[in-house]
Amino acid sequence: MRKLQQAGKRQTPARAALQIAVKTGLLRRCPNHWYYVDTQDKDALEHAFRLGNYLISHFAKPVACFKGDRQELADAILRCQKRAGTTCPLCSEERGKLPELRPH
Repeated sequence: MRKLQQAGKRQTPARAALQIAVKTGLLRRCPNHWYYVDTQDKDALEHAFRLGNYLISHFAKPVACFKGDRQELADAILRCQKRAGTTCPLCSEERGKLPELRPH
């Protein structure tokens, strides 16, 4: 398995959840900009939860910041998904459309 944690950076819950979301295909990075967008793949959400649980069960460094709290990890993954729009705001702007944002 590829390393999830980048060398030299302190792992935070938000960063760990984002890495899991990207690795499982729940979120993807816009190829033209730095924004993450939701792939709207329900199987990827389940996969993200499973990977997070697996990493916590094996005391993996990328999720050590959660201190074994699976619910906190699941909530962090969901927050990442909610923050991401379904389209990149800059790409939408370039096409003359408003970005699709989710209501909070």
